[in-house]
Amino acid sequence: MKQFKELREMTQRFVFDNPKSFKNAERLAKRFKLETDSEKQMGNYFLAVTGKATAVSKWLKALEKGEVSEGRKLTEANKQIEVNWDMDDPREYQGDFQDVGVYLDRWDRKNATIKVSGNVKDLLAWLVDKNSMAMDKRDAMAVLKKGKRVK
Repeated sequence: MKQFKELREMTQRFVFDNPKSFKNAERLAKRFKLETDSEKQMGNYFLAVTGKATAVSKWLKALEKGEVSEGRKLTEANKQIEVNWDMDDPREYQGDFQDVGVYLDRWDRKNATIKVSGNVKDLLAWLVDKNSMAMDKRDAMAVLKKGKRVK
């Protein structure tokens, strides 16, 4: 039996549950010069990708990283918000903040406020958590809406 030195061409079939990720994967495959065959069955989107084995593996890695067809990476929205802080020194809690993805930027003793930053999901979870800010979800969303976008 002869052994193959390397795999040159391959076909793999993938299943997507939402149309946006399916379309992004299909566009990304064209960037890697892969042939695609797609179909929709029972709410699922099937995509068969055919091409050189190295191109398929590179496409799969790019897909896992979250790259879209223009070559940009999908990033989470980061915000900086200002909240009232009438307790003691917030720098004592800085480690706890960082554990949940929230970072202390500034503490204003005079006005009793702190500025914190992080991605929107982490900030929202931190604001509504009973052990940290214990804010109502509607109020927390209003604070996040007023927040400043940062990179």
